[in-house]
Amino acid sequence: TLFLIFFKNIAKIINIYDIPSERKIHKKPVPILGGLLIYINLIIFIYFSNFFEVSLNDTLYLENIKSVLLFFFTTSSIFLLGLIDDKIDLSPNIRVIFLSLLIINHLYFDNNLLIEELTFSFLDLNLKLNKISFMFTFFCIIVFIISANMFDGTNLQSSSFFIFILIYISITNLNLNIFCIFLVVSIIFFSIKNLKGKTFLGDGGSYLLSFILAYMLILTHKYTNIKSDEIAILIIFPIIDTLRL
Repeated sequence: TLFLIFFKNIAKIINIYDIPSERKIHKKPVPILGGLLIYINLIIFIYFSNFFEVSLNDTLYLENIKSVLLFFFTTSSIFLLGLIDDKIDLSPNIRVIFLSLLIINHLYFDNNLLIEELTFSFLDLNLKLNKISFMFTFFCIIVFIISANMFDGTNLQSSSFFIFILIYISITNLNLNIFCIFLVVSIIFFSIKNLKGKTFLGDGGSYLLSFILAYMLILTHKYTNIKSDEIAILIIFPIIDTLRL
């Protein structure tokens, strides 16, 4: 609500705009505030979870203070990387290198996030990944983040996709239900302005949300009955769009 009320003031303070060009259809500079909205709400969720003694292990599978700090560091760094790119337009190579380092660092300290096996709805078979588990998990996350970022084009396109994934996760994994609802509400408030072309998600928002969704999809795959091929179908559209581009 505060985002909508103080939208113009926030835009002036942040001073990060998407400037019109030959490749873009908007005619005036548009403030990039979607990522900031999501990030602030993420901080609020983590803080008030502790304030109301809601276990982050139950809501985000964060077992201890170390895992909480690691999650906070990775999400903050990914958001800041995207925000810097929104501001000064980093080269794609630099973005991929830093994204890769952040993801590798997170996987190194959080083995719980590693995809250790693949399960299929059409096969009575569990495919153990063993030694390639680390690289396979890294590849899945980086491809999803890049694809989701490239999928962010038309107003409401990315936000609709993210909301759809979050609703699916909330239904299949009750542990993540509260956090999913919290994110959906945040994205809806952003979408109110995005629908009218008043603000964009930006790389900061796209990187942040796609990492969080990758994180939740992997844990949902590990701790529920959702199969690997179901997740692949769920995220196929941005990946196909990236391959097309």
